[in-house]
Amino acid sequence: GAYGVHAGGSYASQMADMKAKGVRVVRWFVFTDLRGGVLFNDWGAPTGLDPWTIKDLETALELAKANDLHVILVLFDFGVMMKSKVVNGVQTGGHTDLIVDPVKTLPLMEKVVKPVLAKFARHPNVLAWEVMNEPEWGIWDIPEPKVMEGMVPVTMAQFRNFASQVSAAIHAVAGAHSTVGSASLGWVKVWSNAFAASKGLPPLNLDFYQIHYYPHLAEGKWTNHPVYGTHSWTPLKQKVSGLGLDRPVLVGEIQM
Repeated sequence: GAYGVHAGGSYASQMADMKAKGVRVVRWFVFTDLRGGVLFNDWGAPTGLDPWTIKDLETALELAKANDLHVILVLFDFGVMMKSKVVNGVQTGGHTDLIVDPVKTLPLMEKVVKPVLAKFARHPNVLAWEVMNEPEWGIWDIPEPKVMEGMVPVTMAQFRNFASQVSAAIHAVAGAHSTVGSASLGWVKVWSNAFAASKGLPPLNLDFYQIHYYPHLAEGKWTNHPVYGTHSWTPLKQKVSGLGLDRPVLVGEIQM
């Protein structure tokens, strides 16, 4: 069934509560692991948006506007690359092919990503668009990889080829800022254009870097790493100026 924002619920009261507590920016996940929002044909290629996708996003942004909130719309989640599983009759994950197979990437871009970007181009309450949340869990050849169990992983080249298309569309179609939600400050440098150039990979041209922090990362650090250099994995200790990055850094998730 369809159970998005259009169906009512507590979204309005939750956003009002956020405003009351001083929240200014919200990350809002859109397609997550593609369990909803997108229609597919029999061989797994996207054919377009489901009937509720645009309405849900319109309602979400109306609520954001009413509460003076800005939104980072997170297009995809690393769950796209999880092995396919059926939960209550709905497929979750199982879409690594959309990243690695250009025959399927093309309709995803043309019939899903670009129509959504065009619909909400330059919307005053959209602060930025996020290509994917924590893709590192599904990339097997980044420096110091840690592929999550249950993944159908991709290479950095495959992911960057996909992500570069999404990021370029965010800039060209939506006229907006683009970012990636990095799972850890330890990996953030792999999203820089400098890293891409050093490996002969497509640049993403991100407008700002984003990192996530949880307590299990508190003691993590690099010391004279050949790619990452020397720095802590916690934004509670590490200064941005010591990272050698060319864009601002946002903490997109944090648990103290």
